[in-house]
Amino acid sequence: MSAHQQRKPSASSKQLWKAHKYQLRCIARGISQKFLAYFLDPGLGKTTIILMLYKILKRCGLVKGLLVIAPLRPCYMVWPKEVKKWSNFSWIKICVLHNEWKIKKEIAIKQDYDIYVINPEGLKWLLTQLKGKRKWPFDMLVIDESTKFKNTSTDRFKLLRKIIPKFKRRYILTGTPMPNNIMNLLGQMYIVDMGKSLGTTKSGFQNKYLIQYGKPEWRQWKPASEKHEHEIYKRIAPHCIRMKGSDYLDLPKRIYNIIPVKLPKKAMRHYNEIEQQLFTEIENYGINAETASSVRIKCLQIASGRVYEDQDPLMKQLPSEKRKIIHVHNAKIEALQDLIEELDGKPLLTGYRFYHDMLALKKNFKDLKVMGKGTSMKQCMALEEQWNKGKISHMASYPGTSALGLNLQQVGNNVCYFSLVDDLEAFDQYIKRIERQGNKHSRVFVHLLLAVDTLDYILYKQLQNKDFKQSTFLKYIKVYAKNKGIPTY
Repeated sequence: MSAHQQRKPSASSKQLWKAHKYQLRCIARGISQKFLAYFLDPGLGKTTIILMLYKILKRCGLVKGLLVIAPLRPCYMVWPKEVKKWSNFSWIKICVLHNEWKIKKEIAIKQDYDIYVINPEGLKWLLTQLKGKRKWPFDMLVIDESTKFKNTSTDRFKLLRKIIPKFKRRYILTGTPMPNNIMNLLGQMYIVDMGKSLGTTKSGFQNKYLIQYGKPEWRQWKPASEKHEHEIYKRIAPHCIRMKGSDYLDLPKRIYNIIPVKLPKKAMRHYNEIEQQLFTEIENYGINAETASSVRIKCLQIASGRVYEDQDPLMKQLPSEKRKIIHVHNAKIEALQDLIEELDGKPLLTGYRFYHDMLALKKNFKDLKVMGKGTSMKQCMALEEQWNKGKISHMASYPGTSALGLNLQQVGNNVCYFSLVDDLEAFDQYIKRIERQGNKHSRVFVHLLLAVDTLDYILYKQLQNKDFKQSTFLKYIKVYAKNKGIPTY
């Protein structure tokens, strides 16, 4: 485990950051409210807003140090870069706590830095280092991409909960606060107000506002009524600021292009057998689906073109990269080949869901660059630079890990989903790696390879429904601010 101090380039290489009016409003809210949720779309400058907020608070003697908890890519590819880029922040000493720098983390905690950046996985170590210390080097907390703490049952949330009272100022950042369901709000808002708006426990929140639906084992919850739903929004709204990218930035229009993919008859037979009979035999391998969730996953895998061989439940479960992959069809590969020919050399960013998708893409597209599992931060930064210089025509990655911290808007306006992910945040944020300010195209095309008569279409509809619910929530926050006379610019 280690630390990295941001080196200061020469002053002549830096630009002066000038805040837009909406950014000034965000900074002003942060000064006046010690605990605030910034629900801002990507591209609105959340990082620089926080850097300027910290600068003002620090100069006024209101805070001493800032702890930023962020996913790994933003830790390396966003926070240090923004400090380095702008002359306004040339005095800031920033430390990234992670093991790639080959220096002991203990050294960093003892040094006098302004900003410490760590990923959620490092929280356990951080608490160990701070245990017994009366004086901490930071008293301001920022959670970048706060949905990483949306589930109050996770170890990372429980660890964070222990130290939340230590911070006299707390801010969370995300553009997608409710990516899957209304339960996503509980953990995030607890970080902000320690339960003032939604309570302190999951059971209390559920009993007061929600009802369970579907099978009990599914553990699905929804507002008990429209009145209960609006009560939740009403309680949250005073602690939030919401800004939509298209209201303030000149963004390209998003166009969805559904590409129906007809599976071969044999593949459809396997799909239907798994869906209806919970068993099929492919290449002499028996494929079983014993639960509803396993049926769903195997159906999506077959629709994608490959499926993992079943594992013995009594044996140690292997990770995806070590499991045997059974080939089913190449229909989506062929559809992607047609799309690439149609684009005629235009850059394409392709998202995939399964590890076997990535292997199939690498096998069939020789010029493909992959940003996947095992790609180091140094390699990610090199790929980002090459993409933005137009040196990469086709790049693929998994949205669940690459949907954050990448800026790929300099060239290209085409994104393709080879196979869909369940999470709305990953789905939407992945597209916004290209759909950002600075993209010179008037439109961004999102090509969806959907297998006909499969769960692909149902999953896409579910993503649309999640997006509608989140949009309703975010609109409520803006209406609240307007009714209270809070300028939103």
